[in-house]
Amino acid sequence: MSLTPVVTLALVITSVVLAYRDEKLGAALMTGCAVLAALYALLGAPAAGAAPQAPAPTSVTESPVQPG
Repeated sequence: MSLTPVVTLALVITSVVLAYRDEKLGAALMTGCAVLAALYALLGAPAAGAAPQAPAPTSVTESPVQPG
């Protein structure tokens, strides 16, 4: 398991516990979590096992030599 899911899970658990203990703080935390989740979904998070994409190769064309 990579570090990102572990940190995310820890933040979610912490926010749920704080939301349970204090309603005002909980509402603010849950609103922030919803905004972050929406941004994460809209910006298109990369897949966990996706390989980085290489740039398209450039073609080098040589001009034909004119006999002269």
